[in-house]
Amino acid sequence: MRLLFLNRAFPVLSQTFVLDHIAYAVTRGHDTSVAALKLIKDVEHPVIDQLQLYNTMLYARPVDPLSLRRVASGLIAHRERFAGAFRSRALGRAKATELSIALQSDPQPDVIIANFGPTGVSAARLKENFFPKAKVVVIFHGYDVSGYVAKHGWDVYRKMAPNVDLAICVTERWCELIKRETKMANVVVHHLGVRCRDMPSWRSAQHQDFSILFVGRMTEKKGFRHLIAAAAILRARNLSLHVDAVGDGPNLASYKAEIARQGLTDAFTFHGARTHGFVLDLMSKADCLVAPSITAEGGDQEGIPVVLMEAMAIGTPVVSTRHSGIPELIEAETSGLLVDEKDDRGLADGIERLARNPAVRSNLSAAARGRVRESFDAETQNRKLFEMIEGL
Repeated sequence: MRLLFLNRAFPVLSQTFVLDHIAYAVTRGHDTSVAALKLIKDVEHPVIDQLQLYNTMLYARPVDPLSLRRVASGLIAHRERFAGAFRSRALGRAKATELSIALQSDPQPDVIIANFGPTGVSAARLKENFFPKAKVVVIFHGYDVSGYVAKHGWDVYRKMAPNVDLAICVTERWCELIKRETKMANVVVHHLGVRCRDMPSWRSAQHQDFSILFVGRMTEKKGFRHLIAAAAILRARNLSLHVDAVGDGPNLASYKAEIARQGLTDAFTFHGARTHGFVLDLMSKADCLVAPSITAEGGDQEGIPVVLMEAMAIGTPVVSTRHSGIPELIEAETSGLLVDEKDDRGLADGIERLARNPAVRSNLSAAARGRVRESFDAETQNRKLFEMIEGL
């Protein structure tokens, strides 16, 4: 099959599942193209290098000599595509970026795969206006079914529904919402996965301070502010700890200021955005990973954070929240600890419990590894995903 992976921005390092799906499609023998409405330059990742994506990608922005040459070639080679779009008024309905991708896509795709609902809107317009025989697959994750809907409403998804052939939701909650609100015909739950066989093993090192790892964008829904509050509570309980924080984002400066105000500067190290390999190495050495996700003020929520899957696959004990699809991954008290959203004292209690009970850490580690290998292994999950896509 000819597959076109459509992305709003690409590549984005935090979206490792997108690169994983592309690599799997190639190994499965599909004629695979990658398109971005906006190209992000100079991102390093093994899949990008292996598939030479920067040499073959289609992109609408930035407009440069290469993209202009591809568009001009498309206009010459596929005059009927442009003329048909003109006759059907598609040029008025499609955005310039979508027209650019349509003209660069040669040959036409059999299936367009879009991660995130707003990108699915563009994929549906590509089908409606340029590629009527293509099938459209949209994968819904988190913000696109929470914060985006709170801001834009459901109508945008209802309008694209007739052109969506398969809607995939990464949590059961999103699946029920999409079914109820959009009336899309083919909506299924499919969990993402991580490559368990490529993961390092957890090394429960003897740290002078209890070692906590946080990985994520510094945005409200990631809940980092509540980890700061929990650290202050634990400092008052005389628990010696250290937090390694990986990630950047709009709230980083305010979090650093709060840490300074609490007198906790010595307890936090900020690494910024780092490579996947760096993160996995830190993860394998940490005493625990904390993911205190919350529902943001604007309604933004997680799906199931991949970082939790990765930590559990390694065997790193995890503390997280009863938020969105996280309880579909973590079996409370068995493969990890769960607390209520924004419960700073409960978060502190969970961390302290791990810090003072090595046996609890060991038991959670073993159960977590088994849980991810059984139900969230990327090889199995990718096979199931592409069997659904091929079934179209």
